[in-house]
Amino acid sequence: MTTPDDFRSVPPTVAPGGEDPTQKRVLASSQSGSLLDLEARELLGRFQHDQNLPKEVRERAGQALRGDGTLRDVLETPAFTEMREAAARRFREELAAMSQEEKDEMARTLRERFSGPFGMPGAGSPS
Repeated sequence: MTTPDDFRSVPPTVAPGGEDPTQKRVLASSQSGSLLDLEARELLGRFQHDQNLPKEVRERAGQALRGDGTLRDVLETPAFTEMREAAARRFREELAAMSQEEKDEMARTLRERFSGPFGMPGAGSPS
């Protein structure tokens, strides 16, 4: 069984015990069983079951989890692209409305969040 400590010794794209040959990759660049693979599978599971997401996104996430695609396939659906563009517009609007102090605080928060090993949040302790 893989423990959180096992992930500390390898890059996030490498599975500590070697790639799991029984699972197809959901990220082309990461071995099955790697930290990034586990994170991507968790995200796909949330997408698959989130009734607030468009049916196309939920179905494509399920296909990826079954080995019939990748996370990229989900992210490239027209429905996800539309959601991403709307979120980017909202972010630009919110950022424009922020004071410099709020922007500085957000920058500090992001630096702290992504300061783990390899720049990965929580690297070393799969969620």
